[in-house]
Amino acid sequence: MALLHPQLEAFLAVIEEGSFDRAAKRLCITPSALSQRIKGLEDRLGAVLVKRGVPSVATEAGEKLLRRAQSMRLLESETLTDFRPGEGDETARLTILVNNDSLATWLPEALADFASETKGERVSIELLTDDQDRALESLRNGTAIAVVTSEGHPVAGARSTPLGAMRYVAVTSPALAASFRSAGLDTALRSAPVIFYDRKDTLQDRYLASFGIVPEAFTGVVHYAPSPTAMIDLAARGLGWCMAPESLVKPWIDKGAIAEIAPERSIDVPLFWQSSAIRSALLLRLGAVIRKTAAKGLRPLA
Repeated sequence: MALLHPQLEAFLAVIEEGSFDRAAKRLCITPSALSQRIKGLEDRLGAVLVKRGVPSVATEAGEKLLRRAQSMRLLESETLTDFRPGEGDETARLTILVNNDSLATWLPEALADFASETKGERVSIELLTDDQDRALESLRNGTAIAVVTSEGHPVAGARSTPLGAMRYVAVTSPALAASFRSAGLDTALRSAPVIFYDRKDTLQDRYLASFGIVPEAFTGVVHYAPSPTAMIDLAARGLGWCMAPESLVKPWIDKGAIAEIAPERSIDVPLFWQSSAIRSALLLRLGAVIRKTAAKGLRPLA
């Protein structure tokens, strides 16, 4: 049983699956029937909603619809559960965008606790990842219904709650750390090899700036490794230095496999939970668990 119009369900399926064929398979209809539903919806709204391609993505008009449709679907599943408790097969879908460092540290505990609280309910969580500085775009365009972000000011139609601060420390192999200190950090870091998560990562630049080193003055080799644990592993093996979450790198430091470059220097990144402001009991429960777990895994905000 569904309350949402089949055309809207078809639109959501295409955007989430990124493919008309996969969306049709999910809805148990033919690709031709799915295409007709999308075309019918576009005709009704007078706008092209989907960019056909690989993958298929929402147009600007489609993003407007997506913001509403995500919330509508969540409220639909809760409404059906209210009227048919324990009988329906409706699945509540929560798409959440988080930064990789949270996913590698405190967030799994929060999701496990939430799963325990919702045991017996059909709840599907889809995790998307991106840098915490760019998370809000997914909330604005409707890709996600909630995000972990470094931006505290809420976007339109969302509520924002502070979670805490994630502390980052600069680490490298013990041998490299010793050589940096011997040469003088201000001098060594200008040309020392460095490891970034990706080209959007700015933490290493921020750390260099604390020594007065601007990007134009940096002459070292830059490596990219899109995994928090891989960055730490590569740094421990002497490939370069990187910024790493304090809680994630602590076991490496304790066993002497890696060393902090300057223990007195660190960067604290504030994190916030921003979610759609719809009156969803499920989303409120998830937010409460997120806040509770973050309070244990993050540092208090200054």
